Amino acid sequence: MTDAEEILNSFYLRDLEKVIEAVSEGKVGKALEEYLSYNKSRNRVDVGKNPVQLKNFHEIRRLESGRWPMEKSLSLNLMQQTSVHLIHERLADQEDIFSVNGPPGTGKTTLLRDVIAEIITERADKLVSYLEPAHAFRKYTPIDDEQRKKEDGTYYRYHFYELDEALGRDGIVIASSNNGAVQNVTGELPGMGAIKGYVDDENARYFQEIAQFVMDDPEIWGMISAIMGNRSNRARFVERFWFGDGEPVIQGFKQLG
Repeated sequence: MTDAEEILNSFYLRDLEKVIEAVSEGKVGKALEEYLSYNKSRNRVDVGKNPVQLKNFHEIRRLESGRWPMEKSLSLNLMQQTSVHLIHERLADQEDIFSVNGPPGTGKTTLLRDVIAEIITERADKLVSYLEPAHAFRKYTPIDDEQRKKEDGTYYRYHFYELDEALGRDGIVIASSNNGAVQNVTGELPGMGAIKGYVDDENARYFQEIAQFVMDDPEIWGMISAIMGNRSNRARFVERFWFGDGEPVIQGFKQLG
């Protein structure tokens, strides 16, 4: 196969076509628009030359509510913490894009852990604001299963409940052109090795029994992330998380209700 043929058969081709179509129709989100264009109006600050601005980034009001359970010796350094502050400030309530650049081994995954910790903490704050669990859902949509009929000739009906919009912005997709890198990150986060110093702390658990059942791994501390990617991984996750009849899943969701 020639180089030209390899490009034409790229699995990115369909995605690029969608981007081109969206741009031509003016249906581009703010994040993609920022990525594709140069915004001259944006005020860029070199914190190396402007330490006062760096100090402003670390005001008390900017401190996160959550922190990843890790040893103090592994805490974020100054620039990592700055990135975490700015990520939550810019992306909390609006579409935007934020870039963190660094060669391998400089702590990008460590930084990501604190981003995730803050998202989980913020979601918990939102959840406790509902007077009733049902208030976390806005409406439901009935869906008829045309593959299953009742004796009276009507179809079995399922109800799809839509989460309140306030809870719909908390998901994270870790994507890369390197499948191995993605698997390393998503497989590492829920493992006991990711909470060194807190392994024996029973409070450092996040739906552990459910996570252990879904991932079929006893060395898991929480339902933080899961390896998706290929079809078999996705199908396995859906089957065990949404339809698994394992006791941990059943009891876990009963406790949530």
